[in-house]
Amino acid sequence: MKIDECNELKAKLEDQLEEEQKRYDEALVGLRAETQEFTDQKEKLETKLIELQKDENEKEAKYNVAKSEMDLMKSSEQKETCKLEQLKQKALTSKNQLKEKETKLVEHTDKIPQLQQQVIHKYFFLIAIIQLITNVNIILAIMCI
Repeated sequence: MKIDECNELKAKLEDQLEEEQKRYDEALVGLRAETQEFTDQKEKLETKLIELQKDENEKEAKYNVAKSEMDLMKSSEQKETCKLEQLKQKALTSKNQLKEKETKLVEHTDKIPQLQQQVIHKYFFLIAIIQLITNVNIILAIMCI
């Protein structure tokens, strides 16, 4: 008798399980139908997100390249600015040296006539001395004869 009761209970539970499985399957189908719109929307949004992330990555890469180029240009600009400053300083130094040399040239140019006169006087004085030496030599030669 116990086996019969167990078999009846088993049959009843199997029927109940089958009924519950049907309700579960029906609920799952209903739930899928209810959520299909959201699932489709989610898939579309995920696809759009992937495209946006790809676009963002491409733009970020372009930005990084442009930033690197700009940094390189800034570095070159700084070097060239430094060179320009050095050249300006050299030009100023050269300009000052030129002014000094021009001043000396004017001073020396002003002294040239005076120096020429001194050279002429010394030349004539030297000629006079040579004539005196020549005369002395003649006199000494005459005296030695």
